[in-house]
Amino acid sequence: MKEKNSKTGGGCLITCLKIIGFFLLFSLILVFGWVAGIIWLLFFRKKMDSEPKKQMKYTIAISAVSIISFVIFIVYVVFAPPTPTKLELVSDCKENLDIETDYVINVNYEPEDASLRLVTYEIDNPLLATITPSEDDPTQLTLHTKQEGTVNIVAKYSDIESNTLTFNIIDPERVTKEKENAIQEDDDSKYPDSINGIDIMFDENVRNDVTGRWRLARVATTTSTEEYAFDYYKTFFKDDDEVHVIVNFTLNTTAILNVFGDTISLDIHEYVDKEEHDASALGGGLLLASYGINKETGAIEELVGEDTEQEDEEISQPESTNEQPSDVQEPSDTTSQPAEPSTEETNTTQMVWIDDTGKKYHSKSTCSNMSDPYQIEISAAENRGYGPCKKCY
Repeated sequence: MKEKNSKTGGGCLITCLKIIGFFLLFSLILVFGWVAGIIWLLFFRKKMDSEPKKQMKYTIAISAVSIISFVIFIVYVVFAPPTPTKLELVSDCKENLDIETDYVINVNYEPEDASLRLVTYEIDNPLLATITPSEDDPTQLTLHTKQEGTVNIVAKYSDIESNTLTFNIIDPERVTKEKENAIQEDDDSKYPDSINGIDIMFDENVRNDVTGRWRLARVATTTSTEEYAFDYYKTFFKDDDEVHVIVNFTLNTTAILNVFGDTISLDIHEYVDKEEHDASALGGGLLLASYGINKETGAIEELVGEDTEQEDEEISQPESTNEQPSDVQEPSDTTSQPAEPSTEETNTTQMVWIDDTGKKYHSKSTCSNMSDPYQIEISAAENRGYGPCKKCY
């Protein structure tokens, strides 16, 4: 059964080839048959002199066919449209084209009555796109895009070549996703203008910051910093090594946030005029309150330092504590009492904390958010121009 089908298919192909060959031969005879007729009349007609009737019959038939063929040839030569002498491809399409889309390309040519039937259109990468002339209008081409890439299109006829059109074929879905990702990344790198309804003017750079870790936020609100400090941390901190300062011009406070392990340290100071313009002046005001905030849960705890307790005790003592009781007799010989050590002797042995960016020495390394603090003798600190911190001394 398969062999029969194979033979049938082969027979159809041979039949089609015969029909095409017949029409080609017939066309050649119609156009150039007069040449063969003239040759027969000149050279082969004499061979039939022995048969005058047959000679006459062939002569009339071949002469008639030759005349008809010659007339067809003249019509074809005279009235056939000329071939193009100039070709130009024109398109209103943009440089970037979408995949799986049809676009129109127009063909301009000279002379105006030329035929484009033999013009070919070439595309350098058929895998990316195809180009097809319109059946109704030979001056209009359809470009169908298939895959992403760059294609070049040119029209040719004999030795005449048109200009080259170049297009970039892109996938719009891919481009849209890339733009969305780029916008998302750009948004992630920016800081919001507000948090919890509080307008914030944020600055990643602080003047005279030698560490590059300080960030400055300016607000004007009646809301205390500890109420939104945890949300601020989650929104504005990009790294736990950063130190953030929030200046509140309404409450006249300066809050300093930095992270130690799992705790966000929040110190709230009195605001010092224009301290936001210099990193070394930030947090120089009196310490008002300290808080520890769990950076995972946001749980907040108010902290009281040793220096604050000592200061409170000194303030709470009455002035009369320095007076001797009336029933105690003062010793007459003051030389028998042990002498109090002088301030100079005390200072030479006491150690204090300083850093290279500040001008104050401290009793605690965590005071005033010092950068890379280290200990030296108090006398050495004073010799270098350091003075006592108002918060811890």
